[in-house]
Amino acid sequence: MSATVDNQFSNQFKSGLLKSPYDRRDYKLKQYLPLGVIEIPDHYESPEVSFVYNQGTSSECCACAFSSLRYLQESEQSGLSEAFSPTYTYGSREPLEVYEGMYIRNCLKKARSVGSILYRELPDFYPVSQAMNLVNAKKAEYLEKGNPFRISSFYVCRSRVEMQTAIMTCKGIMTGIPVFDRMYNIGSDGLVPYDPNIDTQSNGGHCILITGWKTENDKLYWRCLNSWGQEYGDHGYFWIAEEYPFIEDAYTITDDIIEETFADYRKKYNY
Repeated sequence: MSATVDNQFSNQFKSGLLKSPYDRRDYKLKQYLPLGVIEIPDHYESPEVSFVYNQGTSSECCACAFSSLRYLQESEQSGLSEAFSPTYTYGSREPLEVYEGMYIRNCLKKARSVGSILYRELPDFYPVSQAMNLVNAKKAEYLEKGNPFRISSFYVCRSRVEMQTAIMTCKGIMTGIPVFDRMYNIGSDGLVPYDPNIDTQSNGGHCILITGWKTENDKLYWRCLNSWGQEYGDHGYFWIAEEYPFIEDAYTITDDIIEETFADYRKKYNY
């Protein structure tokens, strides 16, 4: 396998995922939902997002996956009809966290206190130091506007059934995968091939959002949303076989606090 691939995706995007250290204090999904209560079908897909982020040369993949998941949840809960800002999520971190990339667990912990703001408030994608400066410049205003969109908690999923249950109940799960060369070259069907004998050298870790699955010839494939623009794969989505390796636990998030409708939110801020 070649060490590099010369095409629009390998040249344009960074990966940007840092693997979260194991923490036994993580809430398990079975503590939130009794597994086995929901019947698992052979094929399921959450609604598609009406937009696909394009992180470009930034390392905001984790923030993009999170913001997409929050949109899927809030569009149903509050009637949200606009995208959230990944840069707000990427720049909302502790002062010593000045490094490119993001830990999924850190992202979710912070989301419980800072929430999310609309993409119109803080658009585009940036290196971490610039993202932090932009957030800190209007921190009080952003915290007020992000407060209604805080998450309640997050849960780790470590089995197929837990992952499927989380997708059906919470719209999706965030995880990290290695990026092999063949991930850059896929067809319009969006299938990313994987062979452990060929795909041996990773170009880094990448955070994605899994929003569904299908079963073909007794083989399960995960439906994934990328952050490389709508031109990638199947309008921004792709499929990976179940044996494709993960380099990070899968996490889902819950939002049990519905403070106001998006219509009321828009009136309050004159959108």
